[in-house]
Amino acid sequence: MTRSGRTGRQADRKRLKSRVSHAAETRDTQENEKARSQQPSIGIENHDVTADIETDAGSPFSHSETSIFPRWLPWLIVMVTLSVRVHHVLQPTNWWILHPDEVFQTVEVAHTEAFQFGFRSYEYLPPPPDSMVNVSISQARAREVATGMYSLRSFILPKLLSAAILMARMAGISYTPFMVCKLVHVVITSFLPLAVFRFTVALEKSVDAGNLAAIFVSSSLVLNVLGTHTFINSFTATFDFIALGTFINILQRVEKQTDIKVAAKRRLSLYNHLPDTSHDQSGEDLSDVNGNFPKRHNNNLKRKTGYFTNKIDNFKRWIQLGRELSSGFIIAVCVYIRIDSTALSLAMVLAFIKRRSKIKKYFMCVRDYQWFFAGVFVGLVLGGFYDYLYYDSWFISPWQWVKFNTLSKSSGTVFGVSPFYYYIAELLKKEQFFIIFVVVIVVELIMKAIYNRYDGYNAITYFSESHLVFMFLLILYSSNGHKELRFLHNCIVIMYVSFASAIMFFYKMFTQSGKNQNNTQYCKLCIYTFIVLFVSSQSLCFLNMSSNEKSKWSYAGRTDSWAVNTGLHFIGRQNDVTGILLDRPLHLTAGYSIFNKDVPIFALNKYEFMEFNKEKMAYLKTFDETQHGLANYRFHTFGQIRDFVSVYNTPYLYKQLLKKVEYNYLVLEVNREFENTGGYEEVFRVGNTKVMRRTFDRKSEEKMAEVANRIPVGTNATILEYEGDWLSHFGLYDKAIERLIHSNALVPKRLGPYQLLLDVYRRTGEASYYNKVLDACSQFHQQNTCLKPYNSIQLHSEYYSFLVK
Repeated sequence: MTRSGRTGRQADRKRLKSRVSHAAETRDTQENEKARSQQPSIGIENHDVTADIETDAGSPFSHSETSIFPRWLPWLIVMVTLSVRVHHVLQPTNWWILHPDEVFQTVEVAHTEAFQFGFRSYEYLPPPPDSMVNVSISQARAREVATGMYSLRSFILPKLLSAAILMARMAGISYTPFMVCKLVHVVITSFLPLAVFRFTVALEKSVDAGNLAAIFVSSSLVLNVLGTHTFINSFTATFDFIALGTFINILQRVEKQTDIKVAAKRRLSLYNHLPDTSHDQSGEDLSDVNGNFPKRHNNNLKRKTGYFTNKIDNFKRWIQLGRELSSGFIIAVCVYIRIDSTALSLAMVLAFIKRRSKIKKYFMCVRDYQWFFAGVFVGLVLGGFYDYLYYDSWFISPWQWVKFNTLSKSSGTVFGVSPFYYYIAELLKKEQFFIIFVVVIVVELIMKAIYNRYDGYNAITYFSESHLVFMFLLILYSSNGHKELRFLHNCIVIMYVSFASAIMFFYKMFTQSGKNQNNTQYCKLCIYTFIVLFVSSQSLCFLNMSSNEKSKWSYAGRTDSWAVNTGLHFIGRQNDVTGILLDRPLHLTAGYSIFNKDVPIFALNKYEFMEFNKEKMAYLKTFDETQHGLANYRFHTFGQIRDFVSVYNTPYLYKQLLKKVEYNYLVLEVNREFENTGGYEEVFRVGNTKVMRRTFDRKSEEKMAEVANRIPVGTNATILEYEGDWLSHFGLYDKAIERLIHSNALVPKRLGPYQLLLDVYRRTGEASYYNKVLDACSQFHQQNTCLKPYNSIQLHSEYYSFLVK
């Protein structure tokens, strides 16, 4: 065969392959359009999953000349947010306590880890052995155990904060542990706008939507308030959204690779049906003069070669694997710290998959998830290991949390049940733009439905992923009985992501459909105006929050906790502190972390004063620097006290204060009536709080001793019986017997003191005293009546549920 004939045949084969390749590409395009046919035809255009094959999750986000915001805006938002919040928390007037959990679930536990003294709340107590329940422990602790109030939190977060406290101490930083933890918390939460930016860009494929979401999150009144108080919810949110952004990129990459593999198989199938290119129909060899056959090329998929290029590609690949591993680890740790973070992650993934294609499509490339799930495995093992160290049981804290808050509904029984619409009402009261958000979302959905009513789209595709996740989380949290706005933290973040997505939907709809070239400028001006109104209103409300506004946020409506904490901070700087009496609720202070002195406390709880000293403490595990490992130390718990005095028996409290010289500092309300016999002097005053110090003057001490001897144990038999009941409940049998005997002496015929004394002597095994009390009771009542169970006096019904009595 001549060379010219061979060349003609080769040209024919090239044209044939070109037509087949074109047909395959057309078919792939049609398939992709069909797969995306479930998406509405208007709104933010979806990113083509078959395009940009070389793009990875860590590449910089593209920035168009027509973008609404500059590319450096997210970092500027972070810097401004950080500066504002740091300045905010450094002001003593902002040391008010929103809820006790911000201290006793994080800061105070970290303080116990760092300094081996302080309070451990029930969430961090280990489960007692079965042999101790109802035998060696008090009735108060036994009831907590029966309710499931133990081992509810992982020690991961307190360990992180305690490390920060110790590093600050080694660096010579003079801030209290309370302030160190607040500053660390503020730094972490100030990066939430950046995390939300990356998350939104990964989800919506719109840099402008990411910037809008970052602006909303950084300015939101609710998120600013929660972000400046040391709650677990606001601390983990930054890490949640950073990790979820990476995981969404993994899902998108898997989607691209799946489409590419399917397209490649189709091309290969069509190409294999071509005639044999090595011989003609007569069987003659078609190779060239060098013996080479026609080659199949795809210039679009050529890989770069070269030593340095391969090194760079390998380095990028390892960086990407590190991101995937760390994102899985972060999600697992966040879930372990607060198990309801699972709802956000699960809802986000399911919403992402549901709106795109069949779920099995994401399981075709299982190997692409291996590093992510390796990180999840490591994070879960770390959490389980900490549980084993502190609770002697693997993976107990997430299971206990689920049982207490979900399965048994004990949280609602203990802390109260709110109506289903509670969160909607709270958002309407505390989020000024919530109603605007609802209107914008509804209008967006209506517009999509109108424009696509004849195209046969599934209704769920009108909702973006953020819409679906927000509704899911809102319904999920609303269905739980016990509700607090801080639980909705991540849901509020998703709300702002959804809001930003809706605004960009309208922006693109008006700028792309209008014939007027000024539409873009008008739309930008509207967005800028709205941002100014939003940021100014929300920021001013946060920075200029009045006492009346704070009362709407704070626990029990109290707004003087900042003054109490300031007074305790003053005491912490003194060198002669041996004990503190506090006439304000202890759970609305920063605890030992604000004054950092290992001294006893006699403080108000709600309607009663409780004494916490070294005679009644619990042996619990903590890290010991000297032993380079865990050791048992004695800590205060709210179920182990040394005394209990009703607010209606304050003369007895004064008697104890005068007799116990260790309580040399008093933190009192300014208008508190206090019979000062000359033994105390005022040394500090702030707001409605004053600090008094015992002078230990000889004459004053003698006079105070005389006054203390004249004060009786009590003058009201009902109050003494009430105190005796609670003292018995806390296992303080010696003090319970004292109050009950005095109650009986005031009114000998009262049945209650006899019944309580019989119960105390039965528990202590003192048969002789038991028989004497029974004989004395039988003089006024029938013996069967004396032996009946005691009915508690409920002076404060809400306090009983508070203490789970």
